[in-house]
Amino acid sequence: MGTILVCEDDKHLGFVMEIMLGEHGYRVLVTARPDEALKFAAMHDDPIHLFITDVNLQGTSGPELAQQLRSMRPEVEVLFVSGYSVDDVEHLRLPGGAAFLQKPFRPETLLEKARELLATSAV
Repeated sequence: MGTILVCEDDKHLGFVMEIMLGEHGYRVLVTARPDEALKFAAMHDDPIHLFITDVNLQGTSGPELAQQLRSMRPEVEVLFVSGYSVDDVEHLRLPGGAAFLQKPFRPETLLEKARELLATSAV
């Protein structure tokens, strides 16, 4: 179905996303640390189809991390998540047309958004 890399500093939410997406057939790699997300991207032999990242991360921002990851894997789709509304995170300069989910979100909403993004990448 596809591989999803998640960088979520709320370890509980990261675990929930790993379980929920994994139960629907996705291979899920989860970390709370941006540097570890980049290591996963560099060391993972198979394609990474979707990158889900919090907008606000310790030491960097989700958009900055996504830009670094896309320099290694330009084909990856990106989904930003945040407890703030899209208007509140506008100052972080989300890329135009960026996919975004505001926390809290229902597991079904995350799954629908992941499927939508993965459908555009032809996984």
